[in-house]
Amino acid sequence: MESLQRIASAGCDLLTNCAASSVTIITAGRPVTLAATNEVAAGLDQTQYDAGDGPCLTAARHERIVRIDDFAGDERWPRFRNAGREPGAASSLSVPC
Repeated sequence: MESLQRIASAGCDLLTNCAASSVTIITAGRPVTLAATNEVAAGLDQTQYDAGDGPCLTAARHERIVRIDDFAGDERWPRFRNAGREPGAASSLSVPC
């Protein structure tokens, strides 16, 4: 788990203006957050898990990068967008491994 926490932290260190990041895996068909830099990242992950959809889950399922440049203009995942606005999230990048 410690190495996954370092990966989550490195994700933020490598990106300009990154405020939070997490590492999610899908095991037995269920997503699980294994590491997060803060509660904002963990909360946004949980919002996706509860909805059964979101950028991170889409990235994992379709093995492609999913980018949201501006939450205000993105209509794909309204629950995720609304959950992100409250803590002040403005964009998102989900990268599959």
